[in-house]
Order: sequence, then C-alpha cells, then structure tokens
Amino acid sequence: MQLTFTKWVTINPGGGIMQGIVAGDAVGKFAGQVLVNDPADLAEKLGAPATDITLLEAVYEVQAGDHSLRALVHGGYDAASNQARLEGTVLGGWLTGDRALVRFEALPCSQSHAGNQPNAAGGTCYQGTITIVPNVDS
Repeated sequence: MQLTFTKWVTINPGGGIMQGIVAGDAVGKFAGQVLVNDPADLAEKLGAPATDITLLEAVYEVQAGDHSLRALVHGGYDAASNQARLEGTVLGGWLTGDRALVRFEALPCSQSHAGNQPNAAGGTCYQGTITIVPNVDS
C-alpha cells in the first residue's frame, strides 16, 4: 500500500506540529508531531564543508476514514541530498502492526502539491511517500 503526501511544519501552534494532505491508496489529511529533530555536528568537528544528517523521530497520522492509521517512524534527513528516509511501525488503526517506510524531500510549498500554505514554517513543504508493507513478524 502506498500513500503520497505533502506536509509542512506549522508556525502556529508550532513545536514540531505537522499537517498536510494524503493521496494514493487512501485520501485524506495528514497530521503529525516531530518528537526528535537532532542534527549531528560531525562535519563541524572535522572541519569538513559537508552538511550533516539530522536524526528524526515522529508520529504520523493519516486521517482517511476506514483507512486511518497512526505510525511511529524514525530515521534521518540528509541536507546535502535533500532526502529523508524513515521507517517504523503502524501502531494503531488500519494495517496495525505493519511496517511504515517513509521517503520525502523538502521544497518550497509554492512548488508542492499543496500549494502555498500560510502557516508553513519558512514556506517549506515536504513531499514524499509512505509505503506500508506487511510485517513478517506479526
């Protein structure tokens, strides 16, 4: 099962709260909260010009009627490649127990599927996919 999404971190109320839209195998709203946003400082310590990876952990919620789900995902974002990869587990709702694989990139909201979002921090949106795959351990 695959969902496409566009999300943004809100300015208000802030605190890592996300909202957005979802399409694909379920159509609805996206909500989430960033629990960890911790950039590494290895490049700075080594005096390297490269950017570091940011450790991310978040709760994702898809609000789509009978196809609603809640997942806990973790992974990282590499600013140099503008690519994020996270994985986790669907903890509630549709497809509970299955794996959630997330990929996204940052772009100006004006260039995203969501268009301009007045409450998007920095005018930045994140567009990507959530792939739900059966958990072989369940």
